[in-house]
Amino acid sequence: MDIEGSDASPHVSMPVTLQSEVERRINGSTIGSQQFRVFFLCLSIGVLDGYDLSNMALAVPLVARDWGVESGHFGAALAAVMVGVAAGNIVLGWLGDRFGRRPVLILSSAAMGVFSLLTMTATDVTVLTIWRFLLGMGFGAGIPNTYAMIADVMPSRQRLLFMTILTAATSIGAIAGGLIAPALTAAFGWQGIFVNRRPIGPPCRRAKGTPRRRVDRLKLGAGFALLAA
Repeated sequence: MDIEGSDASPHVSMPVTLQSEVERRINGSTIGSQQFRVFFLCLSIGVLDGYDLSNMALAVPLVARDWGVESGHFGAALAAVMVGVAAGNIVLGWLGDRFGRRPVLILSSAAMGVFSLLTMTATDVTVLTIWRFLLGMGFGAGIPNTYAMIADVMPSRQRLLFMTILTAATSIGAIAGGLIAPALTAAFGWQGIFVNRRPIGPPCRRAKGTPRRRVDRLKLGAGFALLAA
């Protein structure tokens, strides 16, 4: 028997979009090796960036002695990196939404590696300040996209855990810098803080006393490895 005036309404299915389907599959599955690899790469970028952000403060006493400049004159160089981080977040952080997370992270990591190496070529405070500012810009562009990438690839039930761990990456890098800086400066002077002697690939012959650029090669490698992630 039909019932007139019934307020029952037929079920209306919501349209399925590619984004919603991908999110549904990620949330309905366990974390795989591909997701762990993306997380490790993002974590590596954060750790190496934390090292870069803190190493200037460790180098100032030695640079000041080498250049014959008082340590107080390096205030602008120390502040420049943080100003660059803020500027990079505001001006460049959105690029990941426009062009994708991976390209922005690759370019950000490459910029961090290049400007870190250029830091040790500086011969005065002004040039040093410029390199540190640009290094901060690279960090500011990349770090928001590491969080966004982890949010994209991790299931919602475990997303907060991995993003919390990622938050600690910069601090871990800064701590590591403080621990290894004395050995690097003892062996190579203040320039040794910005490079590391041990290779990341097979050993090869080199001139005695030439430091390997491990930190920056790792940074570049972590960024470019995202191409395969």
